[in-house]
Amino acid sequence: MAKPGSNKPQILQARVIELSAQGASGRRIAAELRIHRSTVARILAGPEAQGIALEARERARRMVEKADEALHRSLDRGSARTAIAVLKGAGVFESRAESIVRYRYQDMARVQADLEELERKSRELAAGKFGRAPGLGNERESARIERLAWAERERAANPQPKESPPFDPYAFAVRSRLRRHR
Repeated sequence: MAKPGSNKPQILQARVIELSAQGASGRRIAAELRIHRSTVARILAGPEAQGIALEARERARRMVEKADEALHRSLDRGSARTAIAVLKGAGVFESRAESIVRYRYQDMARVQADLEELERKSRELAAGKFGRAPGLGNERESARIERLAWAERERAANPQPKESPPFDPYAFAVRSRLRRHR
């Protein structure tokens, strides 16, 4: 069980707490700061870290309360934007564009056809911008790839036997001595 608190320097403790507040795991903090994981756990279990975490939670609670009050004031004034945002957040309201997308893409065949059309248009756009596009009349590149494939097949069909170097007793003795002294 980890002891609460730590005798590490204050700056190190502050850095551990800061990295933890940013969402880093204990392992990552330990690796980054080159300290042991149990030290990270001890620092985070200490009174300084607990006080900072408690203060942050309290600050977040106050901000949520203020946001809730502002939302109610805005709704009381009759703000349409606020009302729409609340309804969207509740999942009750969707914009016209969202409903069109949801309705149009219920059918997977339509989705596939639209994706193929977008792909065709992007190929045409690439051909216009760069002078050529992969798979669209690029005969030189296709011929080069075919030649490389043919050469690879030839090499695989006719492997050349590897010639072994002549035996050198001096080199053998040196290598064996080096292996022994490692």
